[in-house]
Amino acid sequence: MDVPARITIRDDLTGTLQFGLVQGDLDARVGEKDSVARVEFSWSGADENAPASGRGWMDVTADQAQGRIFIHLGDDSAFTAVRQDAEAKALQAILLYGDDQLALGKVKPVAEVVKRLRRVK
Repeated sequence: MDVPARITIRDDLTGTLQFGLVQGDLDARVGEKDSVARVEFSWSGADENAPASGRGWMDVTADQAQGRIFIHLGDDSAFTAVRQDAEAKALQAILLYGDDQLALGKVKPVAEVVKRLRRVK
């Protein structure tokens, strides 16, 4: 139970999660809501060695994500995750400078940034 909480999403939009005694594999989809990158996922695994599954989402802004995870027929919980690398700087530029800077080619389109956000080293 004394392990750091984590969520990992790989290029192929699969990944893993761990928090408390809950652990599992996840299947994600990436989209956008109100100009913010949103990752929605389903997961299956175990909660204290009992089979468990659920769903969740997170909105990614800069180097941070805020979301909610749900256990099927059980609890749900809000969370904040902090990116472990510098890939989020491109998304932060879009959020700070907006469409004007995008038109000038000074920041990358959201679709390209989301693609980079999915990369795990």
